[in-house]
Amino acid sequence: LSMAYESYNLSIHEPLANESQEDLVIRTFMLFYTMPGKEKARHNSTALHGLLKNAHNNNPDWNNTMLWVEDLKGAIKYHGRAEHNPFSKMSAYFGDYPLMVHLVEQIIDGYGMFQDLECRALKNMMMDLEDQERSDGRVLLSNFYRPYMQGIHEYFIERPAYLRNLGSL
Repeated sequence: LSMAYESYNLSIHEPLANESQEDLVIRTFMLFYTMPGKEKARHNSTALHGLLKNAHNNNPDWNNTMLWVEDLKGAIKYHGRAEHNPFSKMSAYFGDYPLMVHLVEQIIDGYGMFQDLECRALKNMMMDLEDQERSDGRVLLSNFYRPYMQGIHEYFIERPAYLRNLGSL
């Protein structure tokens, strides 16, 4: 989280200016958290904005992940409604660093369960690709790539060399 703040020269001691900054920090944190190695761009704002703009290309489930984060933010706001003045002019609910830390803790705690749903969905997709005549769990390479080639989804785009290195081929 501190790297996300640092990426935009934001202080953890000052509240964020608005909801737009809040969203940018959260999206940047999620980029760093879900795609290791991307934090190298934290000192180059142009590259970082490009990575955020194209995150869905690097992670086909990016949009679903960000939707889950928005739902989580809403749930936290709902549960914290009694603790905050409903008449305050707070432009960013998670603008204060401690509140942002609380959000990030909730994201980290719930991310495994969210990922489990995606994992099960991928497993079901793979099982649908298996030939009906086979019962060994193997999938023809042509069947593996077909949904991507037909534009059905963005999964299963790994190159044969990568799959061979994993021991899948």
